[in-house]
Amino acid sequence: MQTFRIRVLSVIVFLFALVLATRLFFVQIILGQEYSDSADRQYVTSTASMFNRGSVYFQEKNGNLISAATLKTGFTLAINPKELTDAGETFEALNAIMPIDRDSFFLHANKKEDPYEEIAFRVSPDLGEQIALLDLPGVILSREQWRFYPAGTLAAQVLGFIGYDNNNIVTGRYGLERFYNDVLKRESKDLFVNFFAEVFANVAQTIFHGDENREGDITLTIEPHVENFLEQELGRVSLAWKSDSSGGLIINPKTGAIYALGALPSFNPNTFNTEKNSSVFTNPVVESVFEMGSIIKPLTMAAARDAGAVTPETEYYAAGFGLLDGATIKNFDGKGRGRVPMQEILNQSLNTGAVFLMQQIGKEKFSKYFKAYELGEETGIDLPNE
Repeated sequence: MQTFRIRVLSVIVFLFALVLATRLFFVQIILGQEYSDSADRQYVTSTASMFNRGSVYFQEKNGNLISAATLKTGFTLAINPKELTDAGETFEALNAIMPIDRDSFFLHANKKEDPYEEIAFRVSPDLGEQIALLDLPGVILSREQWRFYPAGTLAAQVLGFIGYDNNNIVTGRYGLERFYNDVLKRESKDLFVNFFAEVFANVAQTIFHGDENREGDITLTIEPHVENFLEQELGRVSLAWKSDSSGGLIINPKTGAIYALGALPSFNPNTFNTEKNSSVFTNPVVESVFEMGSIIKPLTMAAARDAGAVTPETEYYAAGFGLLDGATIKNFDGKGRGRVPMQEILNQSLNTGAVFLMQQIGKEKFSKYFKAYELGEETGIDLPNE
């Protein structure tokens, strides 16, 4: 009797082992790739539309920080055409909450072989919640984050914007977003990792790498009210003089702190993809080369005064034009003024007066002064392409 029981128990164990082995065969061999793919999706899921990035702040005079670049969270709206019970009713229900292009929706809905078709991006949390409450078959809402610039066009060329590089990685493309990309980027947040998988597999050592010591936020010296004032003034100047471009900055001459830096034409970094001319993305105040004009005259006068070559009482004869190394130098109107004091060289922006100052200094000493001004040297401003 005991032998019989042992045989029966052995048969049961054998059959259980056979069933288990058969099951393992199907799981590991027949369906191995499918389960592997499923496990991968549970373990590390790529989140191209979910990313993290440091913030940028303006700073008011009283020290308050005002958001200049941050992240907004919402939803991507998609559909699974196979699971739509009635595409027409689904469209009407969605369109009642948020406008959707009808032709585009049905173009996606007719792709029955594709289980995922994106319909709309950057859906606000409020609208996303309304759509979720409908519980529509075949409608998919997935979390999405995007860069947001609350001030719109304010200091757009300073801030720049982000975009995807050739490796489909979010990175700074212009302005401070580009210059401080190493500080603002958050590479370690680009993947969602299952907590238990990380505990048991120690995934942090195999997936996450790199020096994260530089990660942080950026606080600017730019004062938003001063920046707004500057850009409004640039707008008035551009309108009055019908200029192709205008730019300016407001700086603390003692510390070099920049309180405002603006240029026109400008753009809205929230909708940079709508711009037809990409040249507006660059910062002309920093990146463009200008031929110096009459701004050189005060520098020339300062050199002449410092060298003792002239005094405020010094006068020169303004003939309206003069010869210098074979070139004719004229005043802006070509007219002479007779004898004029030094201040009138600046008041009337007299080119012949600037030549007179240089001659009084002497060309060798004049050259030394302008080298000492460090014109043509980089300032080291933390913006790209100076």
